[in-house]
Amino acid sequence: MLVLAAMVGVLQAAPPHQPRLHPQPRVNFTDTVNDALQDFLSTVEDPFHFKHRLTLNVGEPGATFDLLLTMDNTTLAGVKDLRVTNAEGFPASKDIMVTINAPILTLQTPAYFINGSMVNHLEIEGEGPATIILENLDLILTGVVSDFTLSPLTMQFSEVALDLELWQWTVAFENIMPGTDLGTVFNEFFSMCGPELMDMWEIKINNEDKLLNFINGLLPQ
Repeated sequence: MLVLAAMVGVLQAAPPHQPRLHPQPRVNFTDTVNDALQDFLSTVEDPFHFKHRLTLNVGEPGATFDLLLTMDNTTLAGVKDLRVTNAEGFPASKDIMVTINAPILTLQTPAYFINGSMVNHLEIEGEGPATIILENLDLILTGVVSDFTLSPLTMQFSEVALDLELWQWTVAFENIMPGTDLGTVFNEFFSMCGPELMDMWEIKINNEDKLLNFINGLLPQ
């Protein structure tokens, strides 16, 4: 949601399209959008502190993972390194595509709780500190602007989709099934499944229309 909020600032800062009577120097839209993102990130603390408990459903019944994960007092480091690597479309077109890259994001919590199962219905349970390191994450937002006015400024989307592309992540959960070797097995196997899990979350986000409602709810209308 932090990245999506940044996108709101980016979209509002984008210059409106106007007819041109005379040729003018081309503006690098990617640089323009990235400048707006950097302005927003300058107001955000790094690491970013989540005020509320994070709750995440990992996988689904019958899948490789079927886990419920909660994290308290969680921080996310690396947010100020976010960069817009590509921006196309708006304002010249109603179609927009923006790619935001995060070189490294580090999610840490002193108090996680996890419960559920993994491959072959192997029961998993644990609590304590945990770290998740995400490397080379691309957040690609595409959408169609349905309503736009300049004065007063209003903007709404009729379509929005999010694509999550992750190179890899590394997880380290302490105290998974204490007294057994399952903790090591879990961390190694879970670390291999980052891109697959990103694809699952991406599908859930796009199918539930929460992304569209979230962005349109923040934009002026």
